[in-house]
Amino acid sequence: MSRASIDYIYGSPPTHYSLGFESSLYNREDFLYLKDYPIQSFYAVDQKRQSIEARIHFTIRKQKDGSLRAISLPELPFGSLEYSTLLPTGQLAGFLNFVCEKLANQKVTSLEIRDCVPIYRYDSADLLPQILQNQGFTMIEQVANHHIPVDQKPFIEKVHVMQKRRLRKCIRSGFTFQAQPLSELASVYNFIHQCRAERGWGLSLSLGQLTDLAEKFSDRYQLFSVVDQNQRMAAATVAVQINRNILYNFYPASPICYRSFSPLVYLLQQLYNFAREKKFRWIDLGISTTESLKNFKTRVGGVLSHKKTYLLEW
Repeated sequence: MSRASIDYIYGSPPTHYSLGFESSLYNREDFLYLKDYPIQSFYAVDQKRQSIEARIHFTIRKQKDGSLRAISLPELPFGSLEYSTLLPTGQLAGFLNFVCEKLANQKVTSLEIRDCVPIYRYDSADLLPQILQNQGFTMIEQVANHHIPVDQKPFIEKVHVMQKRRLRKCIRSGFTFQAQPLSELASVYNFIHQCRAERGWGLSLSLGQLTDLAEKFSDRYQLFSVVDQNQRMAAATVAVQINRNILYNFYPASPICYRSFSPLVYLLQQLYNFAREKKFRWIDLGISTTESLKNFKTRVGGVLSHKKTYLLEW
């Protein structure tokens, strides 16, 4: 049954309305405000309840053939549609139709939705993919992603026997875990940058961009590291609290010279303990673009899912 008080809005939502869903950091308006490209926003609101029942953000990019494509959202782990499970399916589909009509009026001819992995919608993981399929969207990409369920089971019981040995080796060798203040972001970032450069990998954010985000959302960004017995940094990560349920292990890194210790496993154990103390439900380990990354994340207790991208053309 439709809710008569639902309206669709293009632009800015009423500022005093509450959210009818679990919000992720990446879809917050104040987070997106820091981006250096224009963003267009769409909302389904319940005027009677004074609540936002769905939202999605896009930026418009010119394609190689000159056509315009709306993307939700590039250069972020995901964008996609956030919605209340109480919003009737027909009105959620109607909201997508509204979005398509508004974008078509701007000469946009395709719409790309970079969706999150299922744990971000643990109570309705199958709903949006089904609606997108019914609306004519095609899945054009799926990338492996892993997450660790945070529960009463100790971390060491989740990992492969090889990782158990290396975890114990780190402890016997005097490695220690520490949380670092955000004032140390530059040194941690440079360490991570050097570690990734050793493997031919880059970083998606500059130090300036990450600093802006960490300063703006200091309650969401945290730095953790592992040092060896000589107090040299052996591993580090930037942890991001995406919402009340999910902690994202963003930019984990360790130098190649510590490979025999695998201090990232020790770092993950301590991150798991932190997540359990703070009552997170999952640690998102992010996507894996190589088999070695997939294997490592599986061996540290990661559960495989897929991050999918959908496309609609007209």
